[in-house]
Amino acid sequence: MIEKKDFSTQKVYPGVSGNPFDVILHRFEWLQQIPLPIFGALLYLVSVALHGGNWINAIPLAAFWIGDLLLLAALPWTRRSFGPANPPTLLLAVMRGIFAWLPSPWFYIIQSIGTILVIYAFWIEPFEIQITRQTFVSPNLSKSEKPLRLLHIGDLHIERLTQREIKLNALIQDLNPDIILFSGDFLNLSYLHDERASQDVRRVVSRWIAPLGVFAVSGSPAVDLPGTLPDLLSNLPITVLENECKSFGWNGSSIHLFGLSCSHHPQRDAEILAGLNNDNLKGLKTVFLS
Repeated sequence: MIEKKDFSTQKVYPGVSGNPFDVILHRFEWLQQIPLPIFGALLYLVSVALHGGNWINAIPLAAFWIGDLLLLAALPWTRRSFGPANPPTLLLAVMRGIFAWLPSPWFYIIQSIGTILVIYAFWIEPFEIQITRQTFVSPNLSKSEKPLRLLHIGDLHIERLTQREIKLNALIQDLNPDIILFSGDFLNLSYLHDERASQDVRRVVSRWIAPLGVFAVSGSPAVDLPGTLPDLLSNLPITVLENECKSFGWNGSSIHLFGLSCSHHPQRDAEILAGLNNDNLKGLKTVFLS
């Protein structure tokens, strides 16, 4: 049995606007206004300060910091990603600084491992789209030789249209699902008010087609800002469920799809679910999207 937790006294939740990560991220957005050469020079000066003013000893650490900066700054040039380079480089610099005074060769081993991780995290992993297949069997559904093919997608976090989104839509077309469910986070945090990013979201999701429809709910409140989805998805064949239920038939069965506009406040979301009329849902086949 899962123990029921009481979140009523908790004041800060991940994913909501104003959470510590959200505040820190937006507070350091101004760093991106610093030109790349100047920011690199500042990194070197910080390394010099950490090494007590020794310009020579500061070079190895600064080289790894500036290497991170160049790796991140090169992403838009290759049209792989369009996120800001300076703020994450500063975060990586802080993490690398923890190991700044390791003796050689450990300093170079640890810092080189850090560079490998940066390459994997920013250049490789985000573009490895994988399909996870799961089969659910229910006695409530009518027996059929053709199963209901439900495709769930989440966390687009679009900055610009890239090969990742093109590959995603090609996979969706090949899968040919009966119904598509999207559980939120359309835009990336640094592009919430970027008109081109919004247009690219529309270009991507307008290609999503399924016989039973495409349904979506809002994601993290810090990402899918309140009131933005109607304009973002206007005139597109996508149904946004805001704490509401939609029904459709499948091979003689009635399936009800409930979309929860997740607030990331467990107590509040639990109250919404508890407010459902269980008698009306009794005996029905219900899928929850949140």
